[in-house]
Amino acid sequence: MDSIHLSPRLQMVADFVPPCACAADIGTDHGYLPVWLLQNGVVQTAIAADIHVGPLANARKSAAAYDLEERVRFVQADGLQFPDAQAADVITIAGMGGETICAILAATPWLRQGKRLVLQPQSAGQALRQYLAEHSFAIEREALAKDGHFFY
Repeated sequence: MDSIHLSPRLQMVADFVPPCACAADIGTDHGYLPVWLLQNGVVQTAIAADIHVGPLANARKSAAAYDLEERVRFVQADGLQFPDAQAADVITIAGMGGETICAILAATPWLRQGKRLVLQPQSAGQALRQYLAEHSFAIEREALAKDGHFFY
């Protein structure tokens, strides 16, 4: 079976994820990112989390289509507010506004314990940068992706 194809926006997020045991995709929507990371050997397992039932069902379908559902843990949760969220080595949060990402980070104090974050705000990037600076997070790398008529 062919590998899942990512949009330019999601491919940029995937390219920022280093090889690791487990990555958590917060706001996973269709689950394309965890599927790609598993297919390409970047991660051994993945967590697909979303606050809504519908997107989580779509993520399950995506994983099942590539026979990967046994390697993905599906979680309905608000941000990182679920048991064992700390099991992820890398956490991706993409496809939502910078203010929402800030709220997720603010509600998760354990993130300051050396977790690698891959963040991609759809808007309010400067607010996210300011939050990160004010809370002692280091931005190691930034990139810009064009997806359709939008820049991320």
